[in-house]
Amino acid sequence: MSIVKRKLIAQGKYLDESAVKQYLKDNCSVQFVIVDDKIERIAFEHFAVATLKPRYND
Repeated sequence: MSIVKRKLIAQGKYLDESAVKQYLKDNCSVQFVIVDDKIERIAFEHFAVATLKPRYND
């Protein structure tokens, strides 16, 4: 089980893993951005975290 799933269950928002899976399926998406240069990759990561302000950034 992923960290996000465990945290959502621990907070009591969802009763079990299947409820979390359904929530993620209905409300979340993933996008991959390939950045070859290490410095640009680090800068992009900092920008993305600052812009998106993810609740779970572990």
